[in-house]
Amino acid sequence: MHDVTVVIPCFNAGSFLADAVQSAQMQSGDGFRVAEIVVVDDRSDDPLTLKTLRSLKEPARVVTNGRERGPGGARNFGASVSTSKYLTFLDSDDILPPGSLACRFAALQMAQGPAFVGADFTLWWGSDRFEDDGFFRTRERPSRLLKEAFANNSPIRLPRPYVAFLEATLCHCGTVLMERELFSETGGFDESLRFCEDHLFFIRLATRADYIFVPTVAMWYRQHENSITSGLISGEFCPTEKYSRALRRWLEVEPGAPTHELVRRRIQSLEVESARWYRLHERYREAMQASRRALAIDFTSRPAWRELVAGVVRR
Repeated sequence: MHDVTVVIPCFNAGSFLADAVQSAQMQSGDGFRVAEIVVVDDRSDDPLTLKTLRSLKEPARVVTNGRERGPGGARNFGASVSTSKYLTFLDSDDILPPGSLACRFAALQMAQGPAFVGADFTLWWGSDRFEDDGFFRTRERPSRLLKEAFANNSPIRLPRPYVAFLEATLCHCGTVLMERELFSETGGFDESLRFCEDHLFFIRLATRADYIFVPTVAMWYRQHENSITSGLISGEFCPTEKYSRALRRWLEVEPGAPTHELVRRRIQSLEVESARWYRLHERYREAMQASRRALAIDFTSRPAWRELVAGVVRR
């Protein structure tokens, strides 16, 4: 019987937290048990959240950060105080549907050495409003990279797939399952990042371990006015720029990594995509800045020059 800890970072999420905890507590299946649910209070100050935190009972336990550390720091702190062999994470506004952990533990039998398991998820607007199919299944890059799993409706194992993870994020914090030791060896989430810290973590993880993907919806990603995906849909911020910043951070902390040139090329392509995104949103100054960053990596890049000229003439 394997013990698993569910780490739930929380900052002023009192309206949703109890549902998230209950969904983790209800997980069951062969070969594992939810030994503890570690709720990390990231210095919440909302009265409803504080009341909800005080009301939680075992197997949930609340720990409090010494300072506000953001979602990545909260996950790191929760992992550091966990006691189980296995770790998984769940944001405080999301839900694990029945069978979420069971399908991931069942896929662990495919592991041949260090491995982490992930699954699909779906966007959820509360009540019975769901996106029709899984997120990865319906997006161009993930569905192409994971097509074997979707075609056969069965898990697949990708050996050290950091190149694929550089092209597209193929895992979500709410669907990942791994050994706590592997999490520690990877170094956890980069606490200097408030966006895309999970993307960077998964790429680093994919350089050290195989990835087992389960083509099953294992998490409901709640959509509300404060959720990151809602910001993406509304066009409040450019997603590719956040991603390129995370990759630049990787070059800073691991300058000698063998993937260095691959990462630089990916950053360059992301900056071109960012320039195009800003231009289409008529944010021409930011479009030109992104184009210049792309040209700083490859001065001969025709797409970057096209975007720079388009930004200058505002077309």
